[in-house]
Amino acid sequence: MLKQLRDKGGSIVVKVLMGLLVLSFAAWGIGDIFSPNSAGQSVANAGKTEVTQQEFLVQLRQQEASLRARGFSQEMLGNINLPAVVVDQLVTRATYEEEARQMNLVPTAEVIGRTIRDTPDFQDAAGNFDRNRYEFSLANQGYNPAYFENLVSKDVVANMLLDSVSAGVATSDIATKALYKFQKETRDISYISIAIDENEAISEPSVDALNSYYETNKERFRAPDYRKVSYIAIDPDMIAADIQISDAAILESYEQRLDQFTDAEQRTIQLMLLSDEAAALAAKESIEAGKSFAEVAIEAANQGEDEINLGTMTRAEVPDENLGNVAFDLALGAVSAPVESPFGWHLVTVTEIKDATATPLADVETDIRNDLAREQAVNEAYELSNQLDDAIGGGATLEEAADQAGLTLVTIEGIDESGKDMSGNFLTDLPNPASFIRFTFDTEEGLDSLLQDDGNDGFFILRVDGLTPTRIKTLDEVKDEAIALWIAEQRRLKAQEKADAVLAQLNEGAKLNSISNDVKFATDVARPAASTRHDELPASLIQTLFGEAVGSAATGLAGNAYYVGQLDQINVPTFSADSATIKEIDEATLAGMTTDLIQQYSSALRERHSVTVNQGLVNNLTNLQY
Repeated sequence: MLKQLRDKGGSIVVKVLMGLLVLSFAAWGIGDIFSPNSAGQSVANAGKTEVTQQEFLVQLRQQEASLRARGFSQEMLGNINLPAVVVDQLVTRATYEEEARQMNLVPTAEVIGRTIRDTPDFQDAAGNFDRNRYEFSLANQGYNPAYFENLVSKDVVANMLLDSVSAGVATSDIATKALYKFQKETRDISYISIAIDENEAISEPSVDALNSYYETNKERFRAPDYRKVSYIAIDPDMIAADIQISDAAILESYEQRLDQFTDAEQRTIQLMLLSDEAAALAAKESIEAGKSFAEVAIEAANQGEDEINLGTMTRAEVPDENLGNVAFDLALGAVSAPVESPFGWHLVTVTEIKDATATPLADVETDIRNDLAREQAVNEAYELSNQLDDAIGGGATLEEAADQAGLTLVTIEGIDESGKDMSGNFLTDLPNPASFIRFTFDTEEGLDSLLQDDGNDGFFILRVDGLTPTRIKTLDEVKDEAIALWIAEQRRLKAQEKADAVLAQLNEGAKLNSISNDVKFATDVARPAASTRHDELPASLIQTLFGEAVGSAATGLAGNAYYVGQLDQINVPTFSADSATIKEIDEATLAGMTTDLIQQYSSALRERHSVTVNQGLVNNLTNLQY
């Protein structure tokens, strides 16, 4: 059944099912991670089906790790409300399980077995199910076959439900043709550009003209909210810069961390799997009689070169500890005695050995020095934060607390929510800028914030000393800026007037090449879209001409120039039912329709099965992070 799904390519059904399978995998093997106060509570329920704390926390950690690998900070994770996203995903899964339970949908062992056998990861090069691959794969992931087969059973049932929803969904030939024409129809456009002359001499505006421009564009001169803020920062990097590390300490650290600076021995291993010990002994005798390991693997185990090559790896990377010990105790080219693992009997040989190599101290001395200084600085920063916290908790002002701890109090006369000062320059030395700005604008005037972790083993605390609300700057304050903007606007208007004059001639029947000698031609211009933008012509001009007849003209502004374009030809695509584009349109339309149906079905299941979410428990489980 999953094979049929794979044949459907990127359908929403496949995506939903594979998402469910991943969620199920993630829940396996977690330890005792719950507090006594929350034991037994469910994160959510759909009827009698529960979303357990185990499922929630494992999936949350998995998605968080994935997002962090893509560069997400803790603050970014908080902004997207990752716990709510995970709860929603798990609730959707629970509604499918509850619906199946109430309908008594239970797949047969034959269907479950066929689904597993049809999974490519469990097949050999010939496409046949390979139990050795299957069990090795599960063992590497920490699963056992019984648990995995239970997961597959749930996903097969979900597939039955989703197939019942999407069965019979079909696209319309009329709609497909219309979409094809809409997407593939292009235009041939001739055009000229009229640059805005930034050096064109423009006299300064009269008092009345400047006043009028200022009044019309007042919002351009709005000053943001500002906060005057004083803060103390404890920066381990600054502390580390003053810490001296002795050569003896560096040598001691190097010796203690030698494993870290050593590339472990690697071996290229071949592994033969045999039915029993007797078969393994017979295979061993054949090799000792002169046959190669690869020859015996084919004769005795029906395993080709690809199947016996385990790869090049360290001892720790070998899937089975006992097999790893055997492989790393062998001499190069030697063949082991028969050895048993959870997967059967094996013969092992090593075809290449790469010795362990240690990086010389001289190559890592600077890194070790920096690490030791940083480690000491982090400890000092923590001690300073305690001193600071105690002083402020005892009633000291920030000035007094900074003086007692030997720290510096920094005052910013004005900072806005984008991190700029009152001159419009970005403040570059803030501790954890996003967090600092948020606390600056969340803290009341005259009050201290709490001592905050800066996300880099440092700390900061701030006090808002004053508020400057947003306002429109007076004309006197912005006179020079207003004059410069007015002059730039006049230059733009002059270019627009020239473009409009050309457009008027074209609208009266003239051809563009009769007006200008600098005509350019753009052929097969596609309809504007996020993924298809013309290198030069503005999207507004193209969009206008897509709604006009041949000979029509339009203008548009792009960058520092106005463009005047005339529609020369409409290119209507030839419809071919066999074209790849038609198939893509059909698939996209079908996927969209299926998505809509599944979304409606999921919403209906949520109502039918009385979904509840224990938000208090979710908050308790995540309040230290989000």
